[in-house]
Amino acid sequence: MALEAAIAADDDGDEVRRPVGARLLDELGRRILSGQYPPGAPLPTELQLCAEFGVSRTAMREATKMLAAKGLVVARKRAGTLVQDADNWNRLDPDVLAFFRKTGRGYQTTINAVLRKYVESRKGRGG
Repeated sequence: MALEAAIAADDDGDEVRRPVGARLLDELGRRILSGQYPPGAPLPTELQLCAEFGVSRTAMREATKMLAAKGLVVARKRAGTLVQDADNWNRLDPDVLAFFRKTGRGYQTTINAVLRKYVESRKGRGG
């Protein structure tokens, strides 16, 4: 699927104005959360993804670094970029929450878990 088709299929009207790296992040994040790229599996190679989306290697590397910062993937030498287990995902990250919402995968469960952790942390501090 070309990046333009992914953007056209999105329900946000302002997607076109977002930087390419952010749009790639959104599409790859959705694919990970939807199970298209399951935990432990490698993402397609950088060159394959660049060809699929019609973007530069620089843009793809930026998106991959952002996915890694959110705990969704980890880069390993000679193994490629691997999808992390859901336990490693930063569920408080606004982008990760948006991926959950857009895929419909466990969004309410995630929100409830985040709120439960927040309340428990406040109880531990006496507040």
